[in-house]
Amino acid sequence: MTRRKKPKMKRFLISLLWIIPLFLVLLLPTYYKFIWPPMIGKPASASTVDVLAFWGAVFSGIITLVGVGLTIRFSQGEIELTINQQSKEQFIKGFGSIVLEINSITFETKKYCNYLNKYKRSLEIYCKTGDFPEIVVEFDTKDDYKKIGKQVKPELEIISNRFQGKAAHADGYVYHQVIRLSEAIEKFQIELYEVVSEINKNIGSQNTIDKYELIAKDMENAVLKCADSLKDYKEKLGKRFIEYSKDEGYLE
Repeated sequence: MTRRKKPKMKRFLISLLWIIPLFLVLLLPTYYKFIWPPMIGKPASASTVDVLAFWGAVFSGIITLVGVGLTIRFSQGEIELTINQQSKEQFIKGFGSIVLEINSITFETKKYCNYLNKYKRSLEIYCKTGDFPEIVVEFDTKDDYKKIGKQVKPELEIISNRFQGKAAHADGYVYHQVIRLSEAIEKFQIELYEVVSEINKNIGSQNTIDKYELIAKDMENAVLKCADSLKDYKEKLGKRFIEYSKDEGYLE
């Protein structure tokens, strides 16, 4: 609805811009000569110099008004061009760092899924024997997964912070997707604690493992959804990067 109102308002202002000069040129002299109220006396007589001065003032006002309008319109166009140019240049400069962070987050999602798969096997053993085998995640260059590798009730906030730290170096869209993933991780951890508590009460219960598989499936879906969204977003960024590069003359 808003987009339809703007043209109407624009047409109204343009019409008003022409009506005012038309009123001054045609109606005002007519009113001055024929409709002047008699109770306030006769209108003053105008000499040739007065008439020329009047019409000169009218037309100079019209010319000034039109000139100001054209100047404002031209300035707005120049400002929009400058803003668009700056946006393109900023995007081209920041494109590489955003893509690097997206690739890094995608790699982290694979490591996190690797952890979840190994956690399931360790939890099954823990459910049967009461012993929880340590989890080792391949290609981990930090101690984050090592800190939770031995925990039956892992503090997964450390993984959420790891995702968010990388997303903060990308942009708002990437960070938003990671925040949604972090919320899913937080929900998964709460439900996981409930499952482990049931296992502790009844070691060897297969029903408890079935409950874990349900919440683990939801967690896996959240990870895949985040990864797919980032993949699609990276493709869109790539297309825009090529388009802007062509506009700047970097590509033929």
